Amino acid sequence: MAFQRDMPIAVWDWAAPGEKITIQLTGYAQSVVAGADTKWEVALPAMHAGGPLLLQVKGNKTIELKDVLTGEVWVASGQSNMTYAFSGAATAAATSKLVNEKEVRKMNEATQEAVRE
Repeated sequence: MAFQRDMPIAVWDWAAPGEKITIQLTGYAQSVVAGADTKWEVALPAMHAGGPLLLQVKGNKTIELKDVLTGEVWVASGQSNMTYAFSGAATAAATSKLVNEKEVRKMNEATQEAVRE
């Protein structure tokens, strides 16, 4: 997971009406109560680029997301050739040496699956 750097971080979900939810993101914490419509949302402060961070959402159950980054978030869309794997590019071997792949996230909307490349 990645959040846009230097922008407030919105976190939202659904829970039982009246359920208290506490959201923690490495050093920041906020609590909220789910509304009658079961929705809740918080805005954590903007953070500079960095990570990995730990995002915890605690209510009747706990969800932990590890290896969360803050940085540049880019959304690209276009033609079917956008599914072409970078590893197949003519310059892939040389270019991949310049990229810290541990800090690159890719989401394939067609499968709703987030993967590392």
